[in-house]
Amino acid sequence: MPRALAAAGVAISMAALPLNARASETGVGMSGHMEAESGHMGGEAMHEDDHAGRSEIIGRPGDPSKVDRVVKVELSSYAFSPNSIKVRPGETVRFVLTNKTELLHEFNIGTRPMHVEHRKEMLEMMQSGMLTPTGMASASPGASGAGLMKHDDPNSQLVDPGTTRELVWQFPKKQPENGPLLFSCNIPGHAAAGMTGTFSFTSG
Repeated sequence: MPRALAAAGVAISMAALPLNARASETGVGMSGHMEAESGHMGGEAMHEDDHAGRSEIIGRPGDPSKVDRVVKVELSSYAFSPNSIKVRPGETVRFVLTNKTELLHEFNIGTRPMHVEHRKEMLEMMQSGMLTPTGMASASPGASGAGLMKHDDPNSQLVDPGTTRELVWQFPKKQPENGPLLFSCNIPGHAAAGMTGTFSFTSG
């Protein structure tokens, strides 16, 4: 058979295959690609909805140029000082966080269920070696970072030993309905040892 006719026969055979079979032959899954894109878009929408809902419950990152008040918080061995802070609804506060210890600490704003979930994440980070008692582990040379957990929540600040960090936060219009708004150090073992505090909403 002439080479031209043979090539034409192969082309016709490929065209007659179902789309998913052709995708399998070429190593490209069209439906899988579309599902991945759809999942990615859906994930973004869910993230936006979650962020909006969280803003109503615990507040949002504040504008540093519109701070109503500065509150200094000292992070000592398994305790915050003060451990109770009064805030006004909608107030924007700049927290100046000073770690007086040789251990890594965290200042995290959230409801009790949010802290419980975050403690699980922090435990996983500790178990994986990404988090140590004194700081975040440096990425290994050549590591792409893909699939690695990060500590970049806007309602949280890690404070290295002997350092001072800041967190600007705008509080919600009212106290969360499912319990008090809390601040906590969710590094494994720290909250259990007493490193938690409470925000109380006032009208004045």
